[in-house]
Amino acid sequence: MRRFNVWGLGATLASAAVLIALLSPFIHAEADPGPLVRLVRASFDPLFGVPDFPEYPTLQAYPDGGSGVYVVQFEGPIQASWKDDLSQLGIQWYDYVPEFAFLAWMDGATAARVAVHPHVRWVGLYQPAYRLSPRMDGAAGVQTVTLLTLPTVDEADLRPIGGAGCLGPPRFVERVRRSLAPDGGRRPVTRTGSSA
Repeated sequence: MRRFNVWGLGATLASAAVLIALLSPFIHAEADPGPLVRLVRASFDPLFGVPDFPEYPTLQAYPDGGSGVYVVQFEGPIQASWKDDLSQLGIQWYDYVPEFAFLAWMDGATAARVAVHPHVRWVGLYQPAYRLSPRMDGAAGVQTVTLLTLPTVDEADLRPIGGAGCLGPPRFVERVRRSLAPDGGRRPVTRTGSSA
């Protein structure tokens, strides 16, 4: 008959308990996300990964090393001096994004410099899917949409959605016209016709 060593089992369990106690701060920190980037389409902790929307294009960089919109998330409540420091790099700041983030216009080289700022938690491309309302998912037929543009958008830059450089399926093809807002803020876009 085989004997069971109670003392050996107790020592093994005690060792395991000590190991878990020593590692628990690291295990907890890994499972405890920090501030989330909260967009209409998704909320995520960018240090744990960004959402994937395979039905839409994903940018790895803006074409030809050009400029585009990025999400810049700071480490905590944003100090005006942090934004002022980064503004010296030529960044154009746009809307606030909860939590502790802003949309910002810059090129890839500037984004790399912003990413190493001591108070910046994360910098990432503002992906095409992030810009679309989830209400558009599965919609059929021609849709009436509202487009919000950045203050620097020229009317010539507004192309029908679904055409070249589309952000979604071609079923959302509409021709749009920009109306200037008197305060220089967001410009409402009105529908001038549609095509299929």
